[in-house]
Amino acid sequence: MKKDCCWEGWIRTKNGVKLCDCAIEKRKDKIGSRFKNCNLETLDLRSSQKEAKAIKTNPEDSYFLTGNFGTGKTHILVCQYDYLLKLYRLPVAKFFREVDLVNDWQDWDNGRYYTVDEFRQQKVKHLFLDDLGRSKPTERVQQEMYGLIDWIYTAEIGLTISSNFGYEELTNIYGGAIVRRIRDICQEIKI
Repeated sequence: MKKDCCWEGWIRTKNGVKLCDCAIEKRKDKIGSRFKNCNLETLDLRSSQKEAKAIKTNPEDSYFLTGNFGTGKTHILVCQYDYLLKLYRLPVAKFFREVDLVNDWQDWDNGRYYTVDEFRQQKVKHLFLDDLGRSKPTERVQQEMYGLIDWIYTAEIGLTISSNFGYEELTNIYGGAIVRRIRDICQEIKI
C-alpha cells in the first residue's frame, strides 16, 4: 500500500473516495505479471497492430480485437483496462478471462457466480472479456453469456473483447444473437 492510501487501496477525496494507483496495480496483477506495465501511454504498436490506434485515440469506446494467437490482443486489452481504471478511479471497469467466467457459471454451487444484477449494482461502465470462444460452453453458459451481452447492449455499457476467432466462428460457439450484439456494440480491429 502506498503512503497516501487511506485503506485497502482507497484514497479520500473531497467528493468521497477513489482507487489508489496501488489498487489499480493489484487489479492488473490478477491478470498476470506479464501485463503489469501495460498502459496506453507506453503502448508501442507493431505494424500488424496499426488498426489498434483507434484504442489509443478513443479508449472509452468498445472494441472487438480479433487475430491469431500471440499477436498482442491481450496486451492491448490490458492497456485499455489500465486507462479506464485510472480515468474512473472506481472499480467500474471489470476484466475477465472468458474461461474463468465460464468455469464459474458451470460450477454454480462452488464457483463465483457473476450476475447482471451485481454488475448493475456496481455501476459497471466497461467490461473486458479476454479470449472469447476459448471455452466449450454448455447451453446454460450460452444463456448466461447472452444475458450478459444483452444487458451490455441494452444498457449501453462499454465492452472490449479479445478473441482468436472471428464473428463466424463465434456464431458457431455462442449463436447469432450474441454475435450480432457484439457486432453492434464493438468496433472490430483485426490484429
